[in-house]
Amino acid sequence: MPDARRLTLSAVVFVVLLRTAIGWQFTYEGLWKLDTQDTATPWTAAGYLKNAQGPLRQTFRDVVDDPHDLDWVDEKTTWQDGQKRYYDKMIARWDGWHQRFLAHHPDLTAEQKEKLDALLNGREAYSVKLEQLPDGIDFGGSLGKAIAYDEKGKQLVVAGKSPEGHLWHLIPAERDRLLKMPVPEEQRADWQKAVRDVYAANAKLSYKERLAAHLMGDPEIIGDPPVDQLGESEEQQKLGELEVYRNMLVRQEKNRENIELRFQHQHLDYPAQELARRRALIAGPIRAMDVQLPIDARGLLTAEQLARGPVPPANTTLRYIDLATTWGLLVLGVLLMVGLLSRIAAFFGALLLFSFYLALPPWPGVIDFQSFGPDHSFIVDKNLIEALALLAIAALPTGRWFGIDAAFPRLRSRKAARALGGDSGSGGRPPEKTPPPSSPAKDQRRPVGSRQ
Repeated sequence: MPDARRLTLSAVVFVVLLRTAIGWQFTYEGLWKLDTQDTATPWTAAGYLKNAQGPLRQTFRDVVDDPHDLDWVDEKTTWQDGQKRYYDKMIARWDGWHQRFLAHHPDLTAEQKEKLDALLNGREAYSVKLEQLPDGIDFGGSLGKAIAYDEKGKQLVVAGKSPEGHLWHLIPAERDRLLKMPVPEEQRADWQKAVRDVYAANAKLSYKERLAAHLMGDPEIIGDPPVDQLGESEEQQKLGELEVYRNMLVRQEKNRENIELRFQHQHLDYPAQELARRRALIAGPIRAMDVQLPIDARGLLTAEQLARGPVPPANTTLRYIDLATTWGLLVLGVLLMVGLLSRIAAFFGALLLFSFYLALPPWPGVIDFQSFGPDHSFIVDKNLIEALALLAIAALPTGRWFGIDAAFPRLRSRKAARALGGDSGSGGRPPEKTPPPSSPAKDQRRPVGSRQ
């Protein structure tokens, strides 16, 4: 076992400083990641795992449920009204969040619950007070599906949701048409005010409506309906950005399997950049909505309710990895700084860093690091260097040189001393050794040839 007395004082000091510096870095990283958990954008290892390269690429990517961001635009296999529904997984995701929100805040008032439901799902109807429907108003044609007058309640009503589940909203053209209808002069001011108020009330779409509008309302994203519904040939059918993105993913994965030399990665850079552009075009607005929804929901809460913190995320494999990484960095960092169980902490810290290294190993024919960050490494990078440093620390008793580990040998020695001297009543001190009595006969003998 290495002995500090065989090392120079400067060597001991610098090794201890190295252990403390790495512990500080671990602790700060862990605290920063932990602090983000109370924000709308908590830290996650998803981005790092999605970009994993090397022989363990698929292993790391499988941890992420959606490495290509396709769940944001997941589709049903059946077509409804000539269109696919590209948002079923997002609907399920938000419904799950809604249930967790209600469970996290059981004291929500009826008004808060109604506003939360309207924020996510939309209202059944939007209404404003109108004492009398002016003469000459006709809600025929398409207007009859969107707006009506409630004679009993004296209200002008926009039916937000039809019995079939469709959500109706007044569009600007319908609002202008209502405002231009011939109305008696004495009723015109009240009528126009009611139209503007009900239009303003229904103009803000719910999150699910905005999701549907983004995916279903833009043919550039979803393309044309199936050939058999259009009566056109396959050559005439227009592919949307989503289908092009799927096809590019398939081609890129096939090309990646044939990569052997570093320069071949450059041929993937352009597809990778194009994939990122298309992914941002399709999933970017949905990601923004997914971040904004909890923020808007928190705006409905009181100060006491806000003190409970954010809604816990869903339990997934990635969530457990995020928590394990965060707390692993924090706990190992503290142990390294204070020198407690320093060898064990250094060993497991090296394993953690080595896992980071294996996710993006700068090996020949595996990755062109210039495409993935500011580091320009070849075989060895900073994660591997720090892992090797921790292994060296694990081989040395640095915690006994300077740390809490130094107290354990002293405690063990005191315990052993008490065990040896406990029966003699000497207060834990070992009994004094006395020389054995000498034999008188032996003392009287003289060697042969000695003088008297």
